[in-house]
Amino acid sequence: TCTRSVTPRLSPLLASVPYLSTDSSGVPSTTDTSAKGQIIYGCKLVEKTLKKYPDETSWESAPPKFGQATALNEIMTAGSLFGGGAGGTNDPVDAGLEETGSELVKGGSQLDYEGLPTTLDQAREGCSGFDV
Repeated sequence: TCTRSVTPRLSPLLASVPYLSTDSSGVPSTTDTSAKGQIIYGCKLVEKTLKKYPDETSWESAPPKFGQATALNEIMTAGSLFGGGAGGTNDPVDAGLEETGSELVKGGSQLDYEGLPTTLDQAREGCSGFDV
């Protein structure tokens, strides 16, 4: 039985980069992965979805099919980034947006095409306080 703990070591240069993350090839990036940065990215996903589905009619005429369109994945991702996945956070950046995030995750996973337009509008309103 191995009980030794292995701690990854970053070079001093990489350790000093704020919000360190990597792209898909492992190259370091300075993408803002802070809680606020995640909300801003979630807001961008909401805006992207609202461009494609601006109103209830667009959802009725051509609803996204699960697994065939990215809209549902993006909606649920935005909801999770707002803190709405897995029961929320202990110290939310924005409690209202976190609640809306829970509704986005729920609506996306349940294919709630009637409720999603309203929830997306609520998310857009909640995002207005962030520099998107």
